[in-house]
Order: sequence, then structure tokens, then C-alpha cells
Amino acid sequence: MEDATSGVFSADGRLFFASSGDLWEGTIEAQADVGGRLGVLIGARIAPLAFLNTDEANGGGMWLSEVRPGGKWLYCTLRGHHMGALVRTPLPPKALYNKDGGGFPTLKASYAAQIQSLSKTEVISEDLEDIYGFCVTETDGKPTVFFYARSGEDGKGPALMLWNGAGKPKVIGHLPKA
Repeated sequence: MEDATSGVFSADGRLFFASSGDLWEGTIEAQADVGGRLGVLIGARIAPLAFLNTDEANGGGMWLSEVRPGGKWLYCTLRGHHMGALVRTPLPPKALYNKDGGGFPTLKASYAAQIQSLSKTEVISEDLEDIYGFCVTETDGKPTVFFYARSGEDGKGPALMLWNGAGKPKVIGHLPKA
């Protein structure tokens, strides 16, 4: 997985990361030094979130950029050429990859996990441009998501955005215009 990025651990120690534009869960398996490596990243795709638009007049796509766990959810930013989105998908109830109990999931189990994940994925905002400074917390089941984005600038600097679990993210201020 040479393109694995944005690795983050959930509160219970599970590893989530972006690869090939999608959301994965996995583990790092320690190995003796083989070819300069001290370990191997092993994972299973849990949510195919990437989006591609091949319109020649306005082509582009969005790929998973960052992932943050918060409570029972994984919050994800998708970014691409002039497009951005904020989504959340449920934290899978158990890890697909289990080094102690059988290793890799079957194709059927992997597809079932992806279907389950996608069927419950919520789009928080899909009309964003660039998204930065993304952080998430959840207290007593209530999420707070903060980020800043070029969307919603209204001639000002990048918009500081806040989402508290309902409706669309709200502009709470602006960074100075560059």
C-alpha cells in the first residue's frame, strides 16, 4: 500500500487510514528487517468513498483526504480538483482484519462491510472547496466538527466552519484574506 496516508487510531486502538482514495482499516504487522522494512501495513477496505467525474468540460474527482474517529463514527474529508466534501460513516463493530483469528477477510465479508458502511454513510456537506484544519470530538454522543474551507468566503478569507451534528456546517468566522 504505497499510497497509505492519514493514519489514525480510534479510542480502542484500531488503525484507520486512506489508500487509493478510500477508507481502510488495518494493522501494522511487525517483521524482522526484510529489505529495509520493520513492518508491513495490512488492511481491508471498509468504505469506497472516492468519487470521479470524467466530464471533459469540468472533470475532477474526490478522494479520501483525512479521517478522524469521533465516538461511533469515522469523519472523513474528501478532496479533489475544485471539490470537497465532509462525510461520516459508522465505525465498524469489529475489525475485518484479525491477525489472531484468521487474517484477511473473505471477499464476501469485505463486500458486506463496505455495503454496510456505505448504506449508513452520511453526507454532512458536499458543496465545499478545499478543506483544512479538520478536527473532531464527540461528547455524550454529540459531535463537534471544526475545519476551515475556501467555500463560503463571501469575499473574505477562508471560512471557519463548525458542525454540531445537525443541519449544514455554519460559518463562525474567517481567517485573514491572503
